Amino acid sequence: MNVIYKNVLILGNCEELESNKCLSCLQLAGCAWCSDVNYTSTRCNTPQQHAIFQCNMTVNGNPDPKPTLEKEKLTDLNQITPKKVSSRVRVGEPVKFKIEIEPSKNYPVDFYILMDLTATMKDDLNNVKKLALDISAKLRELTNRSRLAFGSFVDKPVAPYLRHEE
Repeated sequence: MNVIYKNVLILGNCEELESNKCLSCLQLAGCAWCSDVNYTSTRCNTPQQHAIFQCNMTVNGNPDPKPTLEKEKLTDLNQITPKKVSSRVRVGEPVKFKIEIEPSKNYPVDFYILMDLTATMKDDLNNVKKLALDISAKLRELTNRSRLAFGSFVDKPVAPYLRHEE
């Protein structure tokens, strides 16, 4: 039977930790350290395994992962909140938080396309040429204060990267 897992977070294997030290153990998400002097099993393991092997002094070092958000009211000048997010987590632990975005009406937008014009990018240049009018139209839908510009460079100005058109 095949089982497919979606959005799996692979945690470190506590028992196979190279350095059997408390700090190294606690850095792995899902691991806990047993400081019981009479404990005979692996000191770095999951809290569940420590319970099974009857560790009486488990240190799991799990900080509260709930993020601290500095939210501000959305205005024409402040279009995104929170501006600052802080959280104390262990390595490998995800942190989830919501971001609110409210774009201002007719906010100025400068859209600059910078392209490498070597021969290997010829197809991409043709695509940008085809999309330029669509990009311009989309910008006009978003704001009447937009500017579209194009810049180019040649990363390696030697053959065979340069195009020699006659």
